[in-house]
Amino acid sequence: MIGYFDCERGIAGDMIIAAMLDAGVKEGEFLRELKKLNLSGYDIKIYQAKRSNIRAKRFDVIVTDKQEHHRNLSDITEIIKSSSLSDCTKARSLEIFNKLGQAEAKVHGCDISDIHFHEIGAIDSIIDIVGACICIEQLEIDRIFYSKIATGKGTIKCAHGLLPVPAPATAELLTGKRIFTGQGEGELSTPTGVAIITSLGEQLRAMPEMELIDVGYGAGAREYQEQPNVLRVFVGKERADDLSDTDEISVISFNVDDCTAEHSGFLVDKLFENGALDVIQIPAYMKKSRSGTKFEILSRLSDEPNIIQTILTTGTSFGIR
Repeated sequence: MIGYFDCERGIAGDMIIAAMLDAGVKEGEFLRELKKLNLSGYDIKIYQAKRSNIRAKRFDVIVTDKQEHHRNLSDITEIIKSSSLSDCTKARSLEIFNKLGQAEAKVHGCDISDIHFHEIGAIDSIIDIVGACICIEQLEIDRIFYSKIATGKGTIKCAHGLLPVPAPATAELLTGKRIFTGQGEGELSTPTGVAIITSLGEQLRAMPEMELIDVGYGAGAREYQEQPNVLRVFVGKERADDLSDTDEISVISFNVDDCTAEHSGFLVDKLFENGALDVIQIPAYMKKSRSGTKFEILSRLSDEPNIIQTILTTGTSFGIR
C-alpha cells in the first residue's frame, strides 16, 4: 500500500494520526494498541472538526500530568522497547526519535546522550510519534511519499524563548528537502511532524500513480483565514508494473578543466558509493578553448543531497547544474 501526504499546508504529528484515522484506521483498535505503550498522564479526544469549512478528523492529546518530564533519548527508548507494541512499530518509532534527537543535538551543539529533550520528551510528542507508526502499520502502508513542505513564517514561543519559524530543529530536519513558506502566520510544520515524515517517507515532486482507496483529512489545532489547516493523506494500491512510475530521476551536471584522470576516476567511484545510478564524462572545450570535461550524473531524488555534497567536497567544481 502507498501513503502520500500532501504537506503544502503544513504537517504535525497530531495531524498525521488524524488523517490516517480519517482514512480508515479503526479507532478502537488504534486506542488498544496505544495502551500497550504503558504511558500514563494523558487523555485522548478524537472528533470531527472543520477547518475553513472542510470536514476533517481531529486528534487531541490532553495532558493530565502537569509535571514537566525532561526525558532523554535513553528514557524514551526504554519506554518503547519495554512496551508490548509490535516490533515494526517499535523500530519505526525509535528511528524517528533518533533522527529528532540528532537534530536537537546538532542545534544545541552537544552529544545526543547529553541533552534532555523538553519538546520530544513531552507526553504528547511520544503519543504522536508512536501513534503515527501504529496507524501506518494498521493501514498496511509500506511505501510513504510526501509533497513539498510548508514551513510557515513569523516566530514561535518555546522552552528556549522566542524563535523564528521554522524552529532550529525543524530547519535541521528539513535540510535537503523542498520547502516553502506557505500561507498563514506561525508554525505550519512542527519538529515532530517533520521528523515522522522525513524518517519514514520519500519526497516527490508529484503524487505517485496509484489505485486510490481512501483520502483522509487531519485537522490542525488552529484555524487560518488564508487556507484550511488540514493535512491530506491519499491511501492506495500500486501494481508491480507501476513501481517505476514512482521513481523520479535527477540529472546533475558540472564542468571542470582542472581535474586529472586519476582524480576523475576517484570522484566517479565516490559518486557511485553515494547513490549515483550513472556517471558519464563528456570531453568539452572550456573558456579560452581549454580542454575540459562535462560530468553528468543520474540519481534518485532522495540521493541528491549526498551526490551534491560529494561533488563539492571531493571534486574541483565550485557549482553544479
